[in-house]
Amino acid sequence: MSNALIIFIYSIFLFGISWMFVFSDGPFHIFTHIRNIANSISEHFGQMFQCMVCFPSNLSWLMSLIDWFLIKNVALTPDAAPTRRLT
Repeated sequence: MSNALIIFIYSIFLFGISWMFVFSDGPFHIFTHIRNIANSISEHFGQMFQCMVCFPSNLSWLMSLIDWFLIKNVALTPDAAPTRRLT
């Protein structure tokens, strides 16, 4: 799979997840509850769940950390794709 396709799929994935967390209520209002919990933790943390620029930016570095430290055999992020692929 080419790097451009991996980056495109990763971008669509992050956009979809971010849109759900920022704008969607979700089943049983789960995303609304998550946003309310974030607001109760900190006002700044709660604003991150209401901003379509802030949330994907933070989600992308979080996904990179998860990919780098926890899931070493699967390339979830574009930077890891060329060097760590399953054969």
